[in-house]
Amino acid sequence: MNRYKDIGQAMRKDLRETRRAQWLIGLLGLIALLCACSDDSSDQSGKQTLLELVPYYNIYKVWEEEQGTRGERDTDLFGKADGDGPYVPYANLSPQADPAYSTIHVYLTTTTATPNKIETEGNFTFRTATYYTQEECDAYNTQNSLSPGDDGYWTTETVKTDARWTSGVWLDKTIPQYYVYGFMPASIARNAVLYPNEGFENKAILKLKDIDAITPADICVIVGVKGTNTRFDIAESAIKIGEFGYQTYIPTSENDPKGNYIYLLLDHLYSCLNLEYRLGSRYSEMRSIRLRKVEMKVKGDNATKRDLTITINGDHYDVEETTIAASSNAAVVFDKTRATLGELIPTKIDNTSKGLSVPGYFSPTLNDKIFVITSTYDVYDKKGNLIRANQTAENTITPEKLSAVSHVHTKGGVHTLQLLIEPTYLYQLSDGDLDNPTIKVIDN
Repeated sequence: MNRYKDIGQAMRKDLRETRRAQWLIGLLGLIALLCACSDDSSDQSGKQTLLELVPYYNIYKVWEEEQGTRGERDTDLFGKADGDGPYVPYANLSPQADPAYSTIHVYLTTTTATPNKIETEGNFTFRTATYYTQEECDAYNTQNSLSPGDDGYWTTETVKTDARWTSGVWLDKTIPQYYVYGFMPASIARNAVLYPNEGFENKAILKLKDIDAITPADICVIVGVKGTNTRFDIAESAIKIGEFGYQTYIPTSENDPKGNYIYLLLDHLYSCLNLEYRLGSRYSEMRSIRLRKVEMKVKGDNATKRDLTITINGDHYDVEETTIAASSNAAVVFDKTRATLGELIPTKIDNTSKGLSVPGYFSPTLNDKIFVITSTYDVYDKKGNLIRANQTAENTITPEKLSAVSHVHTKGGVHTLQLLIEPTYLYQLSDGDLDNPTIKVIDN
């Protein structure tokens, strides 16, 4: 009996040692460290400290200026005003990919402790804001005798938890400086490799393998890093393209108000095709449309998967893109098929009416290709009764429809197409036509 007890103790000891080793050196392969493993916090507090993405103004991406051209990029950030120049905060990025594809994967490399070594890696994960349900609002308002218009009255737009970034990135307190590299989304980390480029001091070679030609993810690479031991506005951070160093801050006590925070500046590697769905104003008087799914593909067998090699040399980087044999299937860029209801498509009041934005991202090398958009939607009458479910409409987007855009097929370029939903012959008001509308590309 004692023999089995000793074996059990040894196994538990080995398991504890294995868990400790996983936290200290990172899991084998490309599995990110997750801070949800709070049971190991006692081990972390001794040698490691958490690295956090600075809240609110936290991640910046190169985007388009007013005329749709990238323009010259200053090595400094954008100056004093948030949103100036081609950089915008993540929260203000438009169009914006589904937050499910916005997790950032980072590598923490060193040149001092062990030259040219990846010490660890991990993820920054974006959590969207949550809101109270109608049932929660009714219960709270009743309990507190609140009526519409009263201070503190809850509605379904009352925020339950704010949008925030959570961290699974840990620093070794004994290492004074890291060089931080990475990309988004983290879901492609299993096919990613980072190499030193004559070292890791503001230089690196990042290989992203087996990437779909069209994807719902905004594929980006980190092009600048700025560390701080306090939270402050991004306009004060002086983040620069080409600087990847991070100085570790060692907390003086458990109650030390300072910590390890980081800003990341990212650049797009793919182009964006943004679909803006709107419902015809006359048609909306009779029917409502809820979008269920949108698929985007290139016509024929013209889209294969890609391997991207990003060579970082300080304040500039080069991207080499090669095709591989594997075919790239149609990308589902919008999916509400598991939800109770699809997303309601807004009505077009005038040309300034905001539509339902559905972005898809594609390789800039897909020149002269024909895109095919397949939309699946449900039709409701004005009483909320489901009339037809899972209707589909297919739109073909030829190169000519994108040719008016001055930055066609460049990384970071965005093409916006307006899609209007209405019956083919509205004046006939036939039930068949009323319940089976078409989707038209009206302009770009």
